[in-house]
Amino acid sequence: MKRISSYLALLIFGLGALGCRQAPEARELTSLRRSGDATFVCIGPGGVGAPLSFCPQGGRAADLGLTVGNEGYALHALVTQTLSAEVAVVRVAGEDTGGDSSGKVLDVDSTNPGVTPLRVGEQPADIVTTPGGLASFVGVAQVGLEGIYALPTQCITAPRSDEPRRDRTTWPACSLSSAPGDMVVLVDEAEEGGTPRAHCGAPPDASLPRATEETLCTADLTDETLTPGARKLLVALPAEGKLVVLDAQDIVSRQPGTYMPCHIEAELPLTAEVPDNILQPLPDDLVLSGESAWITYQEVGGSYEPRPAGMAKDGDVVLIADQTAPVIHQVDTTDACSPTELAPLYATSFEDPSRVVTTSEIAVSPITPSGAQFAYVVDEIGDGRSNVMIFDLSSSALSRAPVIRKGATLVPFEEPDRLEFPSGVKDVGFALLDRAAVDPATGVATTGVQCDPDPSTPSDAPGARYRPGSGSDGTAPGVLRGLFGYVLLSNGGVSVIDIEDFDAACRRPIDANSSAIMDHRGCMGDDIGAEFYTSNGRSSGTANVSEEASCRMVVPHRVRSSAFMDTSETGGVDSPALRTFGRLSLHGRGLSSTRLTPEGKRNPILLGTDFEAPDGSAVPAQVYIGNVLYSSGDISNELVIDPNVAERASVVLPVYDPRAHPSSETVSVVYEGRLGGTSDTGTLTDSALESAHVRLTDPNVLFCSMGVQDEELTRQFGEAKFELTGGALERFVQRHTDYVQIANQLYAESDDYWDQGGEACGLGAPGAAGRGYQLCEAVFGQGDEDDLSFARDLTVVQADAEGLDLVPRSVGALSRADQTDLLRCCFPGAVTYRVRAGHQWVVQGSGTGFLHNVIRDPSGDTSQCMFDESPLVSRLEARAFEVSSVFCDDVDPESEGSCGVGLRTEGDVVCSYDATQGAVSVGGVADECIFDGLTRRFVVYRGLDPSERDMSFLYDVIGGFQPFTIPLTGNTNAILPVSLVEVPTFGAFGVVDSQNRGLMMLDVANSQIAQSFF
Repeated sequence: MKRISSYLALLIFGLGALGCRQAPEARELTSLRRSGDATFVCIGPGGVGAPLSFCPQGGRAADLGLTVGNEGYALHALVTQTLSAEVAVVRVAGEDTGGDSSGKVLDVDSTNPGVTPLRVGEQPADIVTTPGGLASFVGVAQVGLEGIYALPTQCITAPRSDEPRRDRTTWPACSLSSAPGDMVVLVDEAEEGGTPRAHCGAPPDASLPRATEETLCTADLTDETLTPGARKLLVALPAEGKLVVLDAQDIVSRQPGTYMPCHIEAELPLTAEVPDNILQPLPDDLVLSGESAWITYQEVGGSYEPRPAGMAKDGDVVLIADQTAPVIHQVDTTDACSPTELAPLYATSFEDPSRVVTTSEIAVSPITPSGAQFAYVVDEIGDGRSNVMIFDLSSSALSRAPVIRKGATLVPFEEPDRLEFPSGVKDVGFALLDRAAVDPATGVATTGVQCDPDPSTPSDAPGARYRPGSGSDGTAPGVLRGLFGYVLLSNGGVSVIDIEDFDAACRRPIDANSSAIMDHRGCMGDDIGAEFYTSNGRSSGTANVSEEASCRMVVPHRVRSSAFMDTSETGGVDSPALRTFGRLSLHGRGLSSTRLTPEGKRNPILLGTDFEAPDGSAVPAQVYIGNVLYSSGDISNELVIDPNVAERASVVLPVYDPRAHPSSETVSVVYEGRLGGTSDTGTLTDSALESAHVRLTDPNVLFCSMGVQDEELTRQFGEAKFELTGGALERFVQRHTDYVQIANQLYAESDDYWDQGGEACGLGAPGAAGRGYQLCEAVFGQGDEDDLSFARDLTVVQADAEGLDLVPRSVGALSRADQTDLLRCCFPGAVTYRVRAGHQWVVQGSGTGFLHNVIRDPSGDTSQCMFDESPLVSRLEARAFEVSSVFCDDVDPESEGSCGVGLRTEGDVVCSYDATQGAVSVGGVADECIFDGLTRRFVVYRGLDPSERDMSFLYDVIGGFQPFTIPLTGNTNAILPVSLVEVPTFGAFGVVDSQNRGLMMLDVANSQIAQSFF
């Protein structure tokens, strides 16, 4: 921490001078054409370049008495125009000496109609500016004319009346042997004879055409004295797999209009050697018991041809992405004349270890007050897909592979070592921000202060001044204090990523959990010596925290929430809640499940249940219905969870991690529900297992990915979840193995098939009552959608990725073998079918789908379906077992005192208890049958009549996680963002759009687009 100073000018409240107006949504593109990249230049009096810190910064920095820029200085952006081979000049902030204000694309040639930018070579690529702002350099990839143009700052604005027009021959330039990629500016601090070293070794050829005293468009870079040293360009040549060092002064001193080869002062051929074993530590929650705490990547080792891509400078080290090799190069430029390649970072994939990961863009964060530093690198997966890897650059980092984040089991939809987004990633960046609270006693404000919610911390302590309600702006989702990542998305938004939020400790519920075991709100390890995060440590005190739904509102390297996740009876629904109580239906017809009517008692009921505390005790069930909180035992708004008296179906919603909750979704809980949709491309063939079996294959379905549990997996499930053995286990397998339901209609009786082969169906089968169409119709029925014959049901004996081996689920007059033969004969063509769970309730969300841990044999030895043993999927659950009662003294629904839960039957092996005692209790009998998923918790109680296939409970969840995404425009069809360019000292990014928006200035302190330039 340090006293308030110019540090804050670098970090806070930037772009106030730009205003907060939004640009119009529909405007014809005029000034900017197919923009590509940008750099920022400060121009002072007389058109002379200056360091960016000289330009206006505005905002609340001025209110604090900070230096906000000198009169006559204006911030400009240089934006490459890839279609027209130009560089546009945009005045972003401040007024020039002539009083011309900001918000304008400059016309540098008034003799041409419209706005004329600076003409350069074709296919302009990266563009950079020297630290003192005297010159900028743009690489061009024009075939046969590849090279670099220098744009001296004094010539980038419109010429005076006595100056010639600006055109391609205005600029000093030099040619390269291949197209340049990204560039960075280096400062060579080495001295010779007490002055900065001018050249690396031999100077450039003295015969090169040089600028003269009369040359207008040149610059003397030694005038940049704020950061002394010779300016060098480190330039990537992707096609040659190397970097070259060019002297910036050499380029800018050349005679404009000439195009001789660049003088290469040094070059560094990059290497891309990947070891056969790359080690990466696993977080505790991903370590299998008894297994190593490290993961080893062995399938991407070898030698690759490097092709450098995006570059990011971190002090003397330059990090470079690679388009073809799974490495991030690290180059030491301490000696700018002799860059040295260091050991690289390795781009690996936890989800697909054999994939060769290639990268495009890269950014390196500032070092936080705690000493943390990270690199974000864009992983180009292909087919328009991309995501972001996180690398730890701190001195304490244990690995050169991407960070595998803790808590991945709580957000199983995202790869543990990747940030994933709904659209492609175009660029990445970082911002370190603060909003210093001034100590009223001393008048001093400090930076990097962490919000402190501990009740024992005095209310006038620095950390306490950031608590909610403390008078500061602390803890609000839109108030950014700390280090944050910014990810530019192709869909027209910028996603904000939490890295080190100074207010994180104050974003949570008030209840403390000192246990090392996580509770249902994601809280654990709270060491404050009190039960509540309040002013007095008791529930009656004033909250020191935000009172949100989860302790994981702010998680490092996770997408930030856009709003407080809390709900109140006086406010809106901003945390997971039910829209209404659940509803039961069958084939679209509503059913009652209330225990107050005979009809309702006949049917099952879905009820929420108490949460389990870390010590094994029960925490009363509660859930918001809309914005009204219902709780077990609450007199005014009671959540009734006793199946004997409950009137309405319900669930409770744990919030281990808010990101696991979609913003909204409809959840169905269906008896013997489908694991996937209905497919009509199946084929029945002979099985290799037994003659009584039949094999179902389908070229359009991957059965393991569907989550099918065959007899063996059901056996393993019964052993693991219910500790079954022997005969009980085999009965469990027989009852609960998944099955296939054939859904075809029979060929019409008039179809020729029944006269040309189909007449033999059932011929010779003992017990067959007839044959041909009549027998098929008698056994299998016509195919009524809501009333399919149970003879169409086939148990999944064995499942693999390519097909299912099946056997009739029940046997009638025909043997299983004869019934199988008849099935193939009655359905000779492509079959329509569904895969269903056996006597289980299938849970699926419209946003989260059917969650399971079934995969294809990962060894590759077979295609068998197996359970994934990875802890990453250990919390996935989508199958609920119906709970029955072992005792009932009145099973007549018409009786006023009849039971609320149906009796156990002979087929029931698990999930039975004495329901007359009330609900299934935590730690009690049948508590293993509580459905305890990441986002939902409930019990399904049987009705007095047997549950019917396709009975469905539906409920709507609202108030889920809303990611913090800054929209660039309201019309995403009118935008194609390509780059995110930091504006140092301004707390801003320039966002370049190649379609209609041109250049947008993103004010990071206020999380909004402050201005757009077309």
